[in-house]
Amino acid sequence: MNIYFWEKKLKSNWVKIILKNNSGPEYLKDKIINRLKIKKGENIVCIGCNCHLFTMEFADLVGDRGNIYAVSKNKLYLNFLQKEKKGQNKMNIKCVPKKNREELIPNHKVNKIFFLNCIHKIKNRIQFFINLKKYLVYQGEVICIEKEKLDRFSLSSLIKYYISEDKIIEEMKGAGYYLVIKYDFIPDQSFTIFSPYS
Repeated sequence: MNIYFWEKKLKSNWVKIILKNNSGPEYLKDKIINRLKIKKGENIVCIGCNCHLFTMEFADLVGDRGNIYAVSKNKLYLNFLQKEKKGQNKMNIKCVPKKNREELIPNHKVNKIFFLNCIHKIKNRIQFFINLKKYLVYQGEVICIEKEKLDRFSLSSLIKYYISEDKIIEEMKGAGYYLVIKYDFIPDQSFTIFSPYS
């Protein structure tokens, strides 16, 4: 076997490891999705490769009339997702490569924008969320699931891989959003839903 075969194999396995370690509360996935009240024909943006498990589920829920936009700057992940969606015949998933998190989709409005453990990485968050409004339909929602800082030692706390629920709410309000609802059933993570429409 040539070196390119093994390089391809290693990259594929690396993506799977990253997804497994960053996919978040997968054992609560069904409970989380149930709270989102996704309808057939909706258009949803998933930000970052952390969302993979949800992206695949969302594609089934919105059906053929809806679209899922998987936005990531990670080319390895998007290549992996491209193969996954073909293998599972989920052609309503659109892979959107972006150079930075401040870019989303340019073509039309969406019903929901879903973030999983990546808001803490975004710079100038208030301005970022102000800019998000142009992508949302009337009564559209922004869903935020984020790691919280733990009192005990953890890798996420050590590398500042977190943002507090209070900080998210404060910044979203500063960007002109209303808190629709928040949930507290995910251990060590916040789960909040916002809309620019009251």
